[in-house]
Amino acid sequence: MLIKRRFCLFVAIILVLLSSVLVPVNKAQAKDVETVFIIGYTHYYVDDVMKWMDVAPYINNGRTYLPIAYVAQALGITDIQWDEVNRTVTLTRGQSVVKLTVDSPDLIFNGFPVAMGVAPEIKMGRMFLPVSLVVEGFGGTTSWDSPTQTVFISCAQTSGNVMQLNDRRVIESGVGTPIKPGTRITYTLEKGYEFVGVPEFNVVQGDLVLNHPPFIETDPSTGISYAVATVKYESTMVSEVLIQKVMVRKK
Repeated sequence: MLIKRRFCLFVAIILVLLSSVLVPVNKAQAKDVETVFIIGYTHYYVDDVMKWMDVAPYINNGRTYLPIAYVAQALGITDIQWDEVNRTVTLTRGQSVVKLTVDSPDLIFNGFPVAMGVAPEIKMGRMFLPVSLVVEGFGGTTSWDSPTQTVFISCAQTSGNVMQLNDRRVIESGVGTPIKPGTRITYTLEKGYEFVGVPEFNVVQGDLVLNHPPFIETDPSTGISYAVATVKYESTMVSEVLIQKVMVRKK
């Protein structure tokens, strides 16, 4: 009888482990989830249907790396071009074009660089990288479940929620108007938007010299985001400053 009880307990533990590790979250609990990747496993789920990859996601320095080819499929991207010479992959869907280069921490979104903070890697013949910015660029969202080490990707099937703003004038000063060192030059986003990467401040007229790089601030009381550059030397000549490479998205 004792052996039988232990056997039943063993079977129950195995079933619990399988249900918590291998089965994706029920769509009633995470109704927007379409594709599920599990760290260390070569199977994944699309609308609860199990599929197979030839590689497995992994974690490196606290970041989750997924095979970009299978993520692209999850986003409905069929136009995938690989440049062997430059080790660059180009993903295209609608008006959104993303270029990723091995060992480069910047992706190129519609011609503009966006800092990812980490670089794509080649493992087992596949390109891997943390994919949140790529997913968001094509209109999707990502989430992470730490206990089960599971990544959820939901795709909105749109051309993307990342927008490129045209160059914007930030400051224009007249002759004899001193601009002191340390003066903050600020560009403010509309409420409900945030920067993707860090934009550039460019002096297109005058002798104004800015400290680099600019930085991003967010007012905790309003949630409004600012891009800020500071003046390095005093200037009294006419200056015009543009903020460029402005990539934003809705929060």
